[in-house]
Amino acid sequence: MLFPTLLILTALTGCAVNAAKLVVSGDEHDLRSRPAGGKPSSQRAAPMMVLALDGVSRDLLYDMIRAHQLPNFSALLGNDAYFDESLLSTLPSTTMPAWVTTMTGVGPAEHGVTGNEYWIRETQTFACPAPVSFNDSNPTLAIYTDRYLDKLVEVP
Repeated sequence: MLFPTLLILTALTGCAVNAAKLVVSGDEHDLRSRPAGGKPSSQRAAPMMVLALDGVSRDLLYDMIRAHQLPNFSALLGNDAYFDESLLSTLPSTTMPAWVTTMTGVGPAEHGVTGNEYWIRETQTFACPAPVSFNDSNPTLAIYTDRYLDKLVEVP
């Protein structure tokens, strides 16, 4: 079973450990609070969940789901899952620029997140939303606790 191994290896890094605990426990946790009086969700569209798996071959994953080799994963997706066969990553397909591109619809040159670690000339600062050259989980945790990545993205 290749997929669970990949999931476990991914879960051992950074914040993914907490995500793995959440999946295993089945609990729900608010990632952010809504403003007082804010709508609980969009009234115009059905709720949507984006399930982001980093470092897994799309073809392998989709083939395994369609072949019913991942029954628990299939149960999570239900019958209404949409498999995007056309989504292309950035080149190189580094995690942070690729996911920001996916969520914003524009490339790294426009949204400003050009790597997992990169130098910002204009402010003379080192951005590291996913540190790879040093071992510190604080920047990654700050993505969830202090909107660190949001502050680096230059587009909505």
